[in-house]
Amino acid sequence: MQHISLNTDPDLRPYLVFNAPAQDRKDFTIGLNRSRQVKISWEKIVSPSGVGTPYKAFDGSQAFKVWAERLWGISDPNDDDVVMIKNNYVASIGPSYLTIQMGPEGQRWVLFARSETPFTQSEFDTAASYQAFWPKVDRVVVASDTLSWQEELDLSPAVIWRQYRDLINMKSLSDIINLRADEFANASITGFLQQEELAVLASQYITMKGMRIDVEESLRRLKDQAEDLGYVLNITQTPITYKFPGGVESDVVEPGELYQPYMSTVSWWTSHQRREVSFSSSWFSSSISVHVINYQVLHRQSVQRYRKKIIDFDPWVEKERSLLEQGFRSFRFARTGNGYVTADGVTLEEVMLLCDRDMFFWESSVIWLPVYDQKFTQGEVLAKYIIIYRPLRGAQLVHLPRFYLEEQLSVRRDPSVSVELGELAHTINLAPGEKRTITIERSSTNEREERRSAKSLVDVVDVSSTDFATEFEREARHETESNRSTNWSVKASGSYGAFSGGAEGGGTSSLKVNDFARNLEKIAQKAARSITRKTQDEISTSLTSKTTSSSSEKNVLEVENINLGRSLNLAFYRMNNVSSVGIYLEDLEFVLLPGIEAVAGTGIVLPEVFPLSDLRRALDRLSINAMPFSPVADPGDARRTFGRRFLLDLIEAVGEYSPFAGGGLATIKNDVTNYVPTKDADSKALGKHVKKLQNYLHDTEINQNPIGTPQKLVSGSAGFYLDSFVGQRPSTEPYSDESRDLELIGRAADIAETRARAAYYLNLAAPALTSSNSVVATANSLRQLKVVFADKPKKGKWELYVDRAHTDRSFDVTDPNTKDYTLNWAEDQSWLDPRIKNIAQLVHLESQEIVAFFI
Repeated sequence: MQHISLNTDPDLRPYLVFNAPAQDRKDFTIGLNRSRQVKISWEKIVSPSGVGTPYKAFDGSQAFKVWAERLWGISDPNDDDVVMIKNNYVASIGPSYLTIQMGPEGQRWVLFARSETPFTQSEFDTAASYQAFWPKVDRVVVASDTLSWQEELDLSPAVIWRQYRDLINMKSLSDIINLRADEFANASITGFLQQEELAVLASQYITMKGMRIDVEESLRRLKDQAEDLGYVLNITQTPITYKFPGGVESDVVEPGELYQPYMSTVSWWTSHQRREVSFSSSWFSSSISVHVINYQVLHRQSVQRYRKKIIDFDPWVEKERSLLEQGFRSFRFARTGNGYVTADGVTLEEVMLLCDRDMFFWESSVIWLPVYDQKFTQGEVLAKYIIIYRPLRGAQLVHLPRFYLEEQLSVRRDPSVSVELGELAHTINLAPGEKRTITIERSSTNEREERRSAKSLVDVVDVSSTDFATEFEREARHETESNRSTNWSVKASGSYGAFSGGAEGGGTSSLKVNDFARNLEKIAQKAARSITRKTQDEISTSLTSKTTSSSSEKNVLEVENINLGRSLNLAFYRMNNVSSVGIYLEDLEFVLLPGIEAVAGTGIVLPEVFPLSDLRRALDRLSINAMPFSPVADPGDARRTFGRRFLLDLIEAVGEYSPFAGGGLATIKNDVTNYVPTKDADSKALGKHVKKLQNYLHDTEINQNPIGTPQKLVSGSAGFYLDSFVGQRPSTEPYSDESRDLELIGRAADIAETRARAAYYLNLAAPALTSSNSVVATANSLRQLKVVFADKPKKGKWELYVDRAHTDRSFDVTDPNTKDYTLNWAEDQSWLDPRIKNIAQLVHLESQEIVAFFI
């Protein structure tokens, strides 16, 4: 709490503490999504030579092996499983090749041997020979009679047509905002501006002006994009006319329409005249005649002409119909949060599984994979389809597996911390004896023009949690845009290889939670400053409508300064709301990108999403057996070593939710670190550690513990606190002050005399044994009294009375030589006030001896 630097009476301090809002009050919550990649220490898992790591890299077809075993329904095959594979799936085997057919009607694959390690007939006799077979494989090719091929269906004309119209609509809005920017700047500069105010004004002005520039730039980029695709787009507001030689033909390119240029030949006729002179003569005369001959000449010239493009907004309809007539069944996919799904709800994984198991289904299947581009306005747009005939299952490793934490976070404000005094807003001074009527009036007028005003002691605008949420989201959005990442949300996009389009569903974040919290603190402070600024400034903006509503509030105070010698000062302080803003983990999912392409040749890797309760299954799917790695020693030991290493990396990633100084996570990390991944150890120990980590993460979510340290937020409110204090110096001459002091001394003496006389008469009415001893009493404070006997006191218990009333205080005298005794109270005693004289008595209980004295 901010302390008041005034001479406030100490008795007033308890009234300066305000009660916070109720604990069960709910305030706003802002939801945030974040994807974080778990950094897997591959350098500690695999190396080219296998020295110091459980695995070494090789160029075999381990991914094909895992895919085939999944189709065969086996894992970690034994001798019987290997014999079953040989009898049902191995079609032929030779020194340089081995043919595998996935069932009687399945696809055939040819596995070629390395030149230095030829195949033998006993490769599929035992589990040991089966495991030793795969490192001998050099490459795998499909042996189908007709291979897969692909083509593209371009949707660019419709995309360009739509985006042009979106940008034209945006241009109309940007023109209006561009005109209003100058008006806004003129209205905002009403006097001297601070540096921060100038920065805010410049940012807003550039933003308003920049919208038009962005739209014009986007139009030029759209025009260039159309030209790259072989089209002509007129982005001006008037038609462009191309005239050809001869002046007979011309092409007109209308604004916003697409035209395809093509070469053509234009022809035209020109008319000419030729004069011929003829001479004739006879015996008698001669003559000259001129003849005019009219003729035409045909001209031809190659020119570039422009043909208007008829936009087809659903070209896939005709293409699907054509494929159906050719005997193909189309599966046209759309990209969703977890992969590719058709309009009928069929996933890409389901189609590929049917292609693996059914040769006839595969031969007649065509899949459509969408490709998206980022729009010039907002969002993304479908740009084209990649049409793949007879798609093949991908068996190659595109990249190493990646593991992500998909976090659903919330930013909450807890208003139940405290309320404190802010800066001094206003003061009113009253002279001695002065009376004044103080009117605190606040009125607000809201128009549909958005004209808002607020008037009081100082201009005040109400502040609510909605204002804070708006400011917070605006600042957070600004921070996000200024630190935008090019990464995608893994859950929403996955890895799309060469077909990557625009982003979908936000971005991934590499920030640690502590850094994220520091950004949150910066955003919270900026939002709080904005809110506080609103409480100090009158806001006046205008729009269009004239609907008006008004409200007013008036408080009238009558104040009189009853002090005759000093001024009375009234101080109005602002009241600030103090709250806590923290980040909370609402939900957590795990996303795995296995690294193997879903469709051969596409580079598409589909994400696999697991809820928090399926952490064990997520780790099982992160199978190192699918990678082109070979265990250096025992395969089981190598697999457990990989599991231990990955679990430590995962613990390090989730360690941002809680420090490792102590608690459950530190214990789990210590247990995993000490785990010995050998076959002689507890086979279920690693699974138990996974379970402990899952329970810890679940408790972190359910218990709603904040991540990191909550940040303090102080925001101004519309409330005021009124305090008063008396002036430091008297406003009268010294003679008046001294006369008043003498008058107070005289009044105190009269009161003391009256009390002493009353005590004297009481003593006469109730005679008692008066001691010859005497006492000198000193009040050290309102809670302590020291008594000193003149002579040696009697042994025994002595009790204290003030004005014949028992004070509930006594002391024992055990040594008569001790004459000093101190009495203490827990609360202030008014009769110990040095300005008041009282008659006190010490009574010896055994002898009833009384020692009277003044306090």
